[in-house]
Amino acid sequence: MDRTDVFIETKVWVSDYGYDQTQHAFDKAAGKLGVEQTDLLILHQPAPARFEQTIAAYCGLERLLADGKVRAIGVSNFMPEHPDTLIENTDVVPAINQVELHPYFTQPAVQDSDRAHGILTQANPAHIAENFDVFDFTLTADELAAIDALDTGVRHGPDPDERDPHSLGLMIDEA
Repeated sequence: MDRTDVFIETKVWVSDYGYDQTQHAFDKAAGKLGVEQTDLLILHQPAPARFEQTIAAYCGLERLLADGKVRAIGVSNFMPEHPDTLIENTDVVPAINQVELHPYFTQPAVQDSDRAHGILTQANPAHIAENFDVFDFTLTADELAAIDALDTGVRHGPDPDERDPHSLGLMIDEA
């Protein structure tokens, strides 16, 4: 298989946040993947209690992008208030924000915020439509509305504003 036939995306875990740590995390991931360049590298979550480390990590992503080690950079689990602070303190707008998104949890505020910043919400309706296309059928507007009505507003994964790596027992270098 040719490398151009594969899209490689990976994440920087919150315990690797910081400028130098992010550089090392990329080197480690690229080594494990056996590649010199990834197509997309994203931060795993915002870490709002220590957002300065999130910003430093994102600056590390920007360096990797400038050096050609990654083709695009982004974030994951950013809520509507997080991109503003990130964008004010960095140079490159994230290409994507990967979030939990499904008929039971549509996160319209996150999608609106991403759209306003020019950030693609990964797990978006186009991909859902592509997934349904494998069954060779289409949904009517009423059927799509019925799916939209399933939204409970309840997250099924951890809340990125409440999840702290310290509570997970992870060793975090705060220096």
